Amino acid sequence: MARLTRAEQREVTRERLIQAAGRVFCRMGFEAAPIDVIAEDAGYSRGAFYSNFDSKDELFVELLGRHLDAEVDTLSRAARSRRGMMRSSG
Repeated sequence: MARLTRAEQREVTRERLIQAAGRVFCRMGFEAAPIDVIAEDAGYSRGAFYSNFDSKDELFVELLGRHLDAEVDTLSRAARSRRGMMRSSG
């Protein structure tokens, strides 16, 4: 298995922190979720968190943006599918 570049390692770390934040926020709520718990859930230290995000708020905005992007994508696919069905029935 090839070694990851520094940029790839950073992206893996960010992704794991974002995924962990989703789990921890669901379990504890945003306000109650400490950065230490998010970092530990991802398998990293508090320092790794702060080398990737300035704050818990920044991490939350990233997580929220991903969820919104996924919702927009789902709605766009549904709208395209509906338009296709309307054309074929008309």
